[in-house]
Amino acid sequence: MSASTRHLNRATLLLSIAIILGLVAIILPISEASLLSHESTAPVIVPQSAPSGTYFDHLVFIIMENAGISDICGSNLPPPCNGSNTPYMSSLANSYGIETQYVDLAGSSQPNYIGIMAATLNGCTSGCGPNSLTEVNLVDRFEGSGVTWKAYMENQTPTAGCDNSDHGFYEFIHNPFVSFHDIDTNATRCNKIVLANPANNSTCIGTDCALINDLNSGSVPNFMWLTPNDCNNMHGNNACSNGCHTSYTIPCNKAGDNYLSGLVPNILNSNTFQTTRAALFITFDEGSGFCPSPNPGGADCMYTVWAGPTTKTNFSSNHADTHYFFTKTIETNWGLATMTSNDAAATAMTEFFTAPSSDFSISASSPAPTNTGQSATSTITVTALNGFSGTVSLTDTIPSGLTCGSISPSIIVGSGTANSEISRSQAAPLPLTQVSPARPPSL
Repeated sequence: MSASTRHLNRATLLLSIAIILGLVAIILPISEASLLSHESTAPVIVPQSAPSGTYFDHLVFIIMENAGISDICGSNLPPPCNGSNTPYMSSLANSYGIETQYVDLAGSSQPNYIGIMAATLNGCTSGCGPNSLTEVNLVDRFEGSGVTWKAYMENQTPTAGCDNSDHGFYEFIHNPFVSFHDIDTNATRCNKIVLANPANNSTCIGTDCALINDLNSGSVPNFMWLTPNDCNNMHGNNACSNGCHTSYTIPCNKAGDNYLSGLVPNILNSNTFQTTRAALFITFDEGSGFCPSPNPGGADCMYTVWAGPTTKTNFSSNHADTHYFFTKTIETNWGLATMTSNDAAATAMTEFFTAPSSDFSISASSPAPTNTGQSATSTITVTALNGFSGTVSLTDTIPSGLTCGSISPSIIVGSGTANSEISRSQAAPLPLTQVSPARPPSL
């Protein structure tokens, strides 16, 4: 996929332009400053951008059940991942990035889900009920920082809402959101937990169409959690029609692989993954008592893959990671505060991502020296990088002693130039006042 495709729908970037006389500097997107002649007149250009992630702006997380890395990739240390019953998962791991030393937090399902959400097993070391936890969780951090989120649960009863009871192929222990009091008792938050697989109809067709529809819409959340049902996530249920009756079996391995082969291509080919900085993370709750060397025997290493346009390809890592490291990656990406000493001590999985790059560069010409009462024109040049074709809006902040005409044009799409006419009303050099952006544009 080309970089130009990934950047088509970038948010509008705002530039604050301060016009000065005397000492002049041009602030570039990468925060480099260069001094020009003390007699020249030119704008100081400070890019402003909406908050976005360092490595991705959208993340889809799929959590599967009860399989170790050897169940998916075979007993040899990947790469390559070469599971005889899991050709799709093997291919995905070999095409993108696989972590070979990713281990669980506990030997039962629910604590691992809770650990990802709250970076602690406090109150849920072996199991816990709905509305039973008061720990700070990722939803608290998301909403405190403007990160949008949504959870997709296969086979939950409500189309949108908190489902606190087990039924059919749905288990509430695989829906960690309902275990937290400040989510389960909050109607607004519960309404962000939706049925992933409604009955196919004219507006929702295919595997987990609620998620896929959102990924192809113009209002996709930043963070999306997907829990498949017990037939698709490889947990197993005697009533499953796909043959997955008991976990850690070949039929369940095949069923899970078949499920992901029908879902993941639709994720990776969605509008969000084709035109924005998006990432997909797939792992399992717990493993099967095996880890490739150098981890000690008995550790539960799970199949763990990063995929998408911002991730490296044909990549593998053997860092010793846990679910807390995934939580730390989320926090690091969006600048969220850690929740406990567990995520504080973890290391973000940044090795899986390509280096962030700017969408554009910007510069301003230095006009010829002018006398008081005279005017000169400065040309502002925006140059698109990495296929960027978004909108750059130009505004100015004018210090006292200057008169500035309007910037024309005030909007540039992709690359282009704009002009601003500047005149001085006093002879003394003006001090340079600069407000730096929180981060460079388009990382």
